[in-house]
Amino acid sequence: MSTKILLVGSQIESVENIRNLLATNAVYKILEASNFQEALQKLAANKPQLLIYDTEVLNEEKVGFLRSLRGMGYPTPLLMLAKAVAPRARELVNSSYSRALILEKPFANKHFMGVTNKMLEGRDVSQQTHKRFYTNQETTVEQIGNNKQYVCSMLNLSKGGAYLEVPDSTADFSGIIKMKVHLSEIDKQYEVNARVVWNSKNSIWGRGQGVGVEFIQAKDVYRNLL
Repeated sequence: MSTKILLVGSQIESVENIRNLLATNAVYKILEASNFQEALQKLAANKPQLLIYDTEVLNEEKVGFLRSLRGMGYPTPLLMLAKAVAPRARELVNSSYSRALILEKPFANKHFMGVTNKMLEGRDVSQQTHKRFYTNQETTVEQIGNNKQYVCSMLNLSKGGAYLEVPDSTADFSGIIKMKVHLSEIDKQYEVNARVVWNSKNSIWGRGQGVGVEFIQAKDVYRNLL
């Protein structure tokens, strides 16, 4: 049995890229619409399990698309993709609508497919508070209190925290950790403290267990690392 996804967007190249990515899962049946009216028609006729709205800039006016859907009685989960998100638009989606999520472009293909799968399964997906930058930076991590150090990969970075993958499957991270990041291009090393928010044996990039951390004194960390 196929899973129907309605992809809405007017940017031909961007929509094609997303369609090709979704097509890697044979279970997905992908429907397309280029505007709001066409989307409503296909929603009524096909009853898709997920709606993906692709745009360049997500502003308050475009969030009106979501408001209209909910007002017409469509509870369909909605994934909104955008290169730039207006603060007010983010605030409206976060505070006023359930089963709606913003994902900023560019994104990792694995991350996009993971979010898509979770939304289709009805699982909770946390909204990103800050824009993420994808990195591939070697980082040394030490858990405060046990003096053990682990070499891992920092694979994305935001103003508020980072995502790490740790090759040592026996490492058990919790509480406060110290991260040491050496930037070889400028021959500098930064040390920052962070709080472990979550960890998982199922990582995104397959480099070991995944660990999500929140920076302490995030503003200063963000400025230094970038």
